[in-house]
Amino acid sequence: MYDMIRKKNKPKFNVQNLGFTKGVKDRWRKPRGTGNKKRQKEAWAGACPRVGYKNPEKIRGLHPLGLHEILVSNSASLKGVTNKVVRIASSVGFRKAQEIEKAAKLAGLMVLNPRAARPREPNGGKEEKMEKKAREEKKPENKLKAEPGPLPEPSGPTPPAPQSKGGKQ
Repeated sequence: MYDMIRKKNKPKFNVQNLGFTKGVKDRWRKPRGTGNKKRQKEAWAGACPRVGYKNPEKIRGLHPLGLHEILVSNSASLKGVTNKVVRIASSVGFRKAQEIEKAAKLAGLMVLNPRAARPREPNGGKEEKMEKKAREEKKPENKLKAEPGPLPEPSGPTPPAPQSKGGKQ
């Protein structure tokens, strides 16, 4: 249905000492020191971002399917949208996400992160909550809080007591 776009491979750009010390975070910061080997472009220090890693202007910012991606938080924002792929915002609830998916299907748009259809429980799951609460009330109190009973008698001969190896007693 869609042709996949192949973007350029690029290395992960990290700070020079990532992985050697705890305080170095996984991020990019430009090396500025006069003796910094990464700034001097030593091969073992890793790659630095450069213009050569840029993708062609035609495919920059596109989804791998070759279409522009839009972030949607309600079904009204789908009006007049064509030739794009839809991503539902993470803050959108289940019911509104279902409405957005229906509107996208009618408009012929593809949803990148559809919500799985969950079976609806009758009464909103209140019966199950009541059963769970009843089970918790019936639970006996924690046995560790109760007074410990007498210990069972050991069977067989008792082992000899350990002896110390010299020193003060």
